[in-house]
Amino acid sequence: ISSLAGHMGPPPSSAIVGALDRPLADGFFDTLESSVSTPQDSSLAYSLSKYALIRMCERRAAEMGARGGRIVSVSPGLIATPMGTLEFERQPMKYGLLDATPVGREGTVLAIADAVDFLASDRASFISGTALLVDGGLASSKSDARRLIEGKGITLSGLPITDPDQKIFAGDLKSGYALVRRGKQGVLILVLK
Repeated sequence: ISSLAGHMGPPPSSAIVGALDRPLADGFFDTLESSVSTPQDSSLAYSLSKYALIRMCERRAAEMGARGGRIVSVSPGLIATPMGTLEFERQPMKYGLLDATPVGREGTVLAIADAVDFLASDRASFISGTALLVDGGLASSKSDARRLIEGKGITLSGLPITDPDQKIFAGDLKSGYALVRRGKQGVLILVLK
């Protein structure tokens, strides 16, 4: 089981990906730590571990296929669990993610179990080397906004900021700062120089 966190945000640098691709190498943690330029915290560690799991599924598909096997992962989005409820209390920004989820609600544990059951069945015999997003469309909606904005030269962190009633993202520009608001009418980009 991976996570939506492995799909959000910009892709890691090639140095980070190189380290993640060799988790059993001598000096793995030192190599990874020296490759990360952003502040290191548990959120970054979680996202990178989930990114690495998704990448492992992609990279090992040929090897598994040659043995007659498959390799897949499930990437849940916001799922209604007791732990998820605590996360909403601790991180109000999660309300922004919920608001940005196209289906307009959290998923259920049963939805994740159904996805795992399907992937483990013969009905999914042609699915390998990928992660199934079970996120109510959240990663897709974020990706569409990110492609539009990055096409304008803006790099987004991918993290909603502050007000749970708004869909706001922030990004740095070489010449200033950008705020992006997603609403029912589309995407508004405000560039501050």
